[in-house]
Amino acid sequence: MNRKFHEQTRSRRCLSAARRRGCPDPTNLYALRDGILERRLRRAHLPALQIVACLAKCSPHKPRLPPQNLRRPSEAPSSLTSAGCHLTLLETAHITTYRYRHPVSLGPHRLMLRPRESRDLGLLSHSISVTPEAVVTWAHDVFGNTVATASFGAPTEHLVIESRARIELTAPNWPVFSIAASAVSWPFLYPNDDLTDLGALAVPQYQDSAGELARWVEGFIFSRPTDTLSLLKDVSDGVSNQISYQSRESEGTQSPLETLRRGWGSCRDFAVLLAEAARTLGFGVRIVSGYLFDPQDNLVGSAGPGSTHAWVEIFVPGAGWITFDPTNRSVGPKNLIPVGVARDVHQIVPVAGSFSGSSDSLIELAVNVTVAAGNFGDATAGQLSFAR
Repeated sequence: MNRKFHEQTRSRRCLSAARRRGCPDPTNLYALRDGILERRLRRAHLPALQIVACLAKCSPHKPRLPPQNLRRPSEAPSSLTSAGCHLTLLETAHITTYRYRHPVSLGPHRLMLRPRESRDLGLLSHSISVTPEAVVTWAHDVFGNTVATASFGAPTEHLVIESRARIELTAPNWPVFSIAASAVSWPFLYPNDDLTDLGALAVPQYQDSAGELARWVEGFIFSRPTDTLSLLKDVSDGVSNQISYQSRESEGTQSPLETLRRGWGSCRDFAVLLAEAARTLGFGVRIVSGYLFDPQDNLVGSAGPGSTHAWVEIFVPGAGWITFDPTNRSVGPKNLIPVGVARDVHQIVPVAGSFSGSSDSLIELAVNVTVAAGNFGDATAGQLSFAR
């Protein structure tokens, strides 16, 4: 009895002292936290349903109905910056148009246009429309990319493929990678399971009989052992330091040696060079095609809607796949929206197909890629690039 009394008295004394010091009532800390969180979310102008979801997830209390003065989702601006992270809501559109001189028969077309979902990218919605009418089937390739196949019937003089997506992009401004102790310093050996699963991703894809590429990569190794992440960053930065960026609309990609010898290349060429250089060092690498979101129009490789971009991901034990954009000398997925990953850049072409007709049948090919950031209903166009 006395023990219970003293415990209650001590609790009241602590509460009174806290109130005298201006401290919040400990019994209301959860409610106080909810109030602070709600005010921050409302200042960010998030959709009402998203605010309720956040409060329900973070609070031990029952979720509350959205306040009457909260904006509807269609009225909500689409960006929120928090400590260490940046959240952006995007609406993308990718429209490919073919026009022919006379009706042609279309073969099956392979479409790789659906963004890859991950911890950093939430796909809110995605749709593909094809004109003329086609039968569209879906599958996943060996790399887990979502691939659509469009099959056509009657001959046509035009083909329009339109892909639209709504995306929630969240990426840390300054990523921190938890690299396994065994891989902190290079050289290191992959665990047997990792090496088996990486397979061809860790094997150089181009001939280098004279060792020209190997010597170029060797110039970035200042000691053995050396810090793994620093080495990869140096090689990635070395690509853009020593190779001039030049946008190229023509199809195809230069080999790594061609890029080194010419001293210039597109972002596709930069990605292929970095991938081959990292494989020469024994790393598993995959090439990525996707969107480069550039609202400030200050990133290399962003020449306005419809331009192209590509980068790489390198596998490091513990950290997993680390994103390197050699064109912009960046590490981490910020501003990047992956759509396809593969061993070779030719495996991640967004639209590939054939037609039956004369060689001069095609009279127009137009690709229009845009992104809207802000209000989904009344968006401001930003800069977006897509790797073809």
